Amino acid sequence: MLQQLSGAPKPGERLADLRAVSDSDQLAMDAPCKNDTVHFLATAYPPSSELRPPVLRSWNVNDQSFTEHLLVDERGTPAPVTHPSYGFMVDGMNSHSLRDGNLDWMGVFNSVNTTELSTGVTRELFTVPGDIDVAADLRAPTFTDTSFVSATIWDERDKATVTIQDRLTGDVTSTFEVPFAVRARDQGLILRSVAVRPGL
Repeated sequence: MLQQLSGAPKPGERLADLRAVSDSDQLAMDAPCKNDTVHFLATAYPPSSELRPPVLRSWNVNDQSFTEHLLVDERGTPAPVTHPSYGFMVDGMNSHSLRDGNLDWMGVFNSVNTTELSTGVTRELFTVPGDIDVAADLRAPTFTDTSFVSATIWDERDKATVTIQDRLTGDVTSTFEVPFAVRARDQGLILRSVAVRPGL
């Protein structure tokens, strides 16, 4: 279901499109939009198959055109969006994820990937060093114009680890720890997200 909110003095909401798609898991808390098209990832459940192929879905908010591409590498192997223990796991998508006709995102096993919007062909850009695990109590990766930033909090360690990498090469430009992060979070002193100053 595609909903649109107006920015008029009296905000309103309307149903832009309602479309039947294969049953699926999908995550688009901040689905990036460019040239009037929203992009997000999912795992589809085709009714005639037990396989759950990963897909890229694109939805135009003006003409309601909808496209879906299989998410595969250059050899046709499905992209890594499903963890064997935790299921569908995709992180880091935001307005900065779209770049030169590609969608950048973080998958399972610490991989940062890029997907061609026109084909669904996906390749790994780099991996995130350290303890960025889907089982962490809080995993918060995000993109900026130039960087990929990942933060992980493990409750029993009472600290957060933050790593900043070049978003194209994966070169680590900064890494640091924030002590007492769990106590600060539990007291409501920090948000459960990552904010990055422009230019980092």
